[in-house]
Amino acid sequence: MTAVAVKGQARDLEADLAICEAATPGPWNKEGSEVWRRGTGYTDSEDGHKWICDAFKAENAQLIAAAREGWPYAIRRAMEAEAEVDRLRNELQMAYERISYLRGLYD
Repeated sequence: MTAVAVKGQARDLEADLAICEAATPGPWNKEGSEVWRRGTGYTDSEDGHKWICDAFKAENAQLIAAAREGWPYAIRRAMEAEAEVDRLRNELQMAYERISYLRGLYD
C-alpha cells in the first residue's frame, strides 16, 4: 500500500488510483456545467457522446473533467516519487554502512 499524509490523514494512493480507473474512461470534456466523454462507442445520445454529470457550475465541471486525466497522472507520479525516495534511502543506508566499515579499518 502506498500512503501519503494529507492534513494528518493518510491516503491510500493505490485505492485512489483504482477509483479513478474504475470510472468511465477519459478524457472528459466540459460543456457549460456538464461533463461529457465524446464518441465512446456506447452512447447516451445519438451523436455517440457519454454524459458524465452536471456539476451545476462551469468551474466545478472544469475541475471534474480535468481531474479525470490529471488525478491518475498525479497519483502515479506520487507513487513513483515515493519509490524513488525509498530507493535513495536504501542507497544512503548502504553508503553509511560502508563508510562505518571503512572507518573501522583505519581507527
